[in-house]
Amino acid sequence: MLPLVHVFIATTHGLVKIQQIRARTGDALASFVSIANSARVSKITPQFREFVDPQTSPVASYFSKDSHHMIIDKDIQTGESWQLACCIAQRLSLLSRLAESPVQASDSIIIATGQVDHKGARVAMISHLAQKCLQAQSTILSWQKMGCDIRFFVPNENLRQPLPDIRFSLSGVSSLSEVEAYFVERAWLAESEVYMLGSKAFAEKMAPPRNALALAEISKGISKAISKAPSMRRLLNQNRNKTIAPKSVILKGTDTKGTSRVMPNKRKLAFMTLSVLFLLVLMLVGAWFGQNAPPSTHLDYAIDLAGNCDNTSSLALVNQHQASQPAAIQEFQSLNLDNLCELHVRFENLENIPADVVLVSDSYLALPLEKTDEATWEIPLPEFKEANRRYILLVLPETFDAADIQSLNNYLETLYEQGLTVNIEHLANWSTKQSLSVNFIQQELVKG
Repeated sequence: MLPLVHVFIATTHGLVKIQQIRARTGDALASFVSIANSARVSKITPQFREFVDPQTSPVASYFSKDSHHMIIDKDIQTGESWQLACCIAQRLSLLSRLAESPVQASDSIIIATGQVDHKGARVAMISHLAQKCLQAQSTILSWQKMGCDIRFFVPNENLRQPLPDIRFSLSGVSSLSEVEAYFVERAWLAESEVYMLGSKAFAEKMAPPRNALALAEISKGISKAISKAPSMRRLLNQNRNKTIAPKSVILKGTDTKGTSRVMPNKRKLAFMTLSVLFLLVLMLVGAWFGQNAPPSTHLDYAIDLAGNCDNTSSLALVNQHQASQPAAIQEFQSLNLDNLCELHVRFENLENIPADVVLVSDSYLALPLEKTDEATWEIPLPEFKEANRRYILLVLPETFDAADIQSLNNYLETLYEQGLTVNIEHLANWSTKQSLSVNFIQQELVKG
């Protein structure tokens, strides 16, 4: 018996199950969406009717009949992010693999949110992904305990945005061809069935990647250029055979007639004096910046190798500059998120240890860090690791109390509501209004 697959639409009010989607037989029948096997018609029916019409659908090969009927278990008020799940349910229905019964233990489940446009059935970016993930989390966790196989498809472009710390993974897709590639991988769909639907994009996906072909062409072009170019080895040998000029020649000048003459002793002395003065100025400037810079910091991290978290290393700062606002900005080199198992920030200058260190995550949350010793604070790792993550540390010379944390979290919530990202500029503005002296440290944790 073929395995059946449940399909759910991720919405801002929770998951909505697609119970059934079928073509309607008969002339002049209109497409519509009904709710839970009742006579009630969903509010998205006008958009659905246009989406599945073979004359206007971006995926006419999926909806070849004149009209269709989709049944969902709860109404959807507005929006178009139901389109990706609708296409997935229709594709599974054509294969007789769409599950209509309630979810049982060990079932296969697909959750999706995304808008499908006319440009190669591309999956376009949608809004409120973070809210949809949080609304779905409790249901997904219960399914995980039941041993269900769950795949959550979202637009690739959305994975570049900050996401909340969720305890399940997201699969980014750019087009329907990538969803069909997953079907082929799971043996739900044969390649011949994909081609019968005319998915040219999927055929391109199964071919060698364009980047690989481009690299091959570039490599071939470089080889040809090298073969036609003069021998670099011969040029190097020519330079190697040249003798180095004596020191007396190095100190030569040129008069107005173009002839060489030895630099007089007075000019030599002036040149050396200016050089020494220049070096002294550099040393004084360096000392001033050293006194006014934030305390020297290191990032200690551990990589999980074969279940052991003992492979420790350390990073020094790779960037440090003074911002326009009264705050210093420091940055650590990015780390691979996949095998990272421990992260600590350590301050070496014991005479200038901060009073508190607060982490602000890209999921709009401020969290005071806990000390592991006199000069070290532990940085918690994000639970959601399916996309690049970024955090900012606020290094504070004075104690940051509960009221300060609440004020900062309220500010972060305002940023989220206004659709603004968490960055140092916004945090510096907030700290200035609070009359706080803050140093900032930022780092990106990279997926894959």
